[in-house]
Amino acid sequence: MQDFFGIVEAFYSRFILRDLLAKVVPGALLMMIVFQRIIPVEIMIDNMSFILGVLFISVSWIVGFAIQGIGEKCKLIKYHVDDHARDRYVILLKQSALQNNKDIERVVVIKEACGNTYVSLLIISIFIILKYLSKYIFNISLNMLIDLIMDLIYLGPEVIVFITLLLALRYMHFEHVKRQNTLIESFLSERGNQS
Repeated sequence: MQDFFGIVEAFYSRFILRDLLAKVVPGALLMMIVFQRIIPVEIMIDNMSFILGVLFISVSWIVGFAIQGIGEKCKLIKYHVDDHARDRYVILLKQSALQNNKDIERVVVIKEACGNTYVSLLIISIFIILKYLSKYIFNISLNMLIDLIMDLIYLGPEVIVFITLLLALRYMHFEHVKRQNTLIESFLSERGNQS
């Protein structure tokens, strides 16, 4: 059991968990949807070698940073409540004990994973909507309009679940931005009281 906790601690302390959950997963989701047009995901996974797997994970990690950049630039996500909180976070990282860093790192992992996955799914949903509507845009007829309405009715439950998931990820991202700020303020005030 001690070994297990050592592995988890190593994941947190070396940012592996943050990279995996907050960069690789959202990047892989987006890439699988994009590649689906070229190679079906099932075939890609069945025929993936170790080298291609490492390459896919590496590119997914890089795409994850692009997703985060899009999210930040479009103000879909944020990583601190304000600039003052960002500065306090840097101070805490420089001053604090390892335990404080682990507590905050856990919140940061959740915050980034939720935020980047939210942006990834938002991009995917835009991609799917545009792809789906493109077959109706250039030759709209009454029958095509009826088909579109019937498709939307048929997909209703899945769309509701997807939108709920999307909104929940967004909510959890912003909730963990606030939790991170609360932890930072708490740790810094404790350190101030101990001085």
